[in-house]
Amino acid sequence: MGRRPADAGRPLALPRGVTVRIFRTEQRIQVAFSFRGVQCRELLPPQSITQTAVNLAGGLRAEIQRKIADGVFTYSDYFPDSAQAAQFTAYGHRLLLGKLLEKQLEVYERQVKNGTLSPSTLVGYRKAIKGEKMQFWAEVALQNATPSKLRDWIGSIGTTAKAARNLLTLCARAGVRYRNPYQVRHTYASTLLTNGENPWYVAQQLGHVDVEMVFRIYGKFIPQDYQRSKAATLRAVVAAD
Repeated sequence: MGRRPADAGRPLALPRGVTVRIFRTEQRIQVAFSFRGVQCRELLPPQSITQTAVNLAGGLRAEIQRKIADGVFTYSDYFPDSAQAAQFTAYGHRLLLGKLLEKQLEVYERQVKNGTLSPSTLVGYRKAIKGEKMQFWAEVALQNATPSKLRDWIGSIGTTAKAARNLLTLCARAGVRYRNPYQVRHTYASTLLTNGENPWYVAQQLGHVDVEMVFRIYGKFIPQDYQRSKAATLRAVVAAD
């Protein structure tokens, strides 16, 4: 919780939206602000907790708020390592699943035009993506697409355990390999890496504290020149909104 530690025996005067978080091994200054309807709290780099330091943090918060008001705030410019920044595009828009699904549908449409996907398959994909049940995900930020959210969705559409078991049987009869919903996570990660996305960014998207797991599980998808990103991919979605 935020507290007011003493500065040379005197309690600090904390500016609005600035707190000092006290952890087991250190104290950190935190700034809070609202961006795109999201309440954001960011820890500043480790430093001595002084009145000057918290005043500077207050000035930083004021600068962020001015840029937000002017529509020119870029989250990653100020907090590049923040997990919160991962849910916003370079244009400041939130990465919403609904928008990403629309972009994926555009990919399928291009595949039909170049002959790599059948029109009937596109019809099926379009019905699934545009269907009423999928509207649950329209305004869900990518970062919030958690297993618990998926369970909520399954419950909301009235799918029972028996229905799920029937699906497995139908897949077996049709000769279709069943892939559980968790596989979407692997598809997302491998697609980003194949398109040249930075492995550290992918690790952040997956919620890992470091990049070790990404290299271990997805190493075969990482090009040798991955440090020179070839594609902005999903990070620049919704450029014209």
